Amino acid sequence: MTLIEITIFIIVGLIVYIFTLLLNIHFDISYLIFIPLYIMLCPIVLLLFPYIINKVLPSMPKCSCGKCNLAKDYTNIKINEDEEYVYTCQCGRKYLKRNRRQVDEILQDGTIISYMKWKGLLRKWQLDN
Repeated sequence: MTLIEITIFIIVGLIVYIFTLLLNIHFDISYLIFIPLYIMLCPIVLLLFPYIINKVLPSMPKCSCGKCNLAKDYTNIKINEDEEYVYTCQCGRKYLKRNRRQVDEILQDGTIISYMKWKGLLRKWQLDN
């Protein structure tokens, strides 16, 4: 198990425990009710967790062509210790990612223009003007 899976396991266990306290169910009866539910929901949560994280904080925006929109569509190279990466999409365009929320486009002549910025926790990538 990875650290994320263990964390989810603990969180779901705490939720089950809180439900047993709120419903005033004796602990022996809660085994019959919540453990099968827990066993069914835990794999579903574990399978959906990467999808949810990618939707809430995706690693890269769509490329300017509009064809590449997933992290697997890009290859990356770390260029320095300041967590700056150069990403190349399948279309051949290059992007400079300065931090988790700022992506700039590198034109063919080497100039860097502002491309997109992640604004807000539950928002999407927006053009950075």
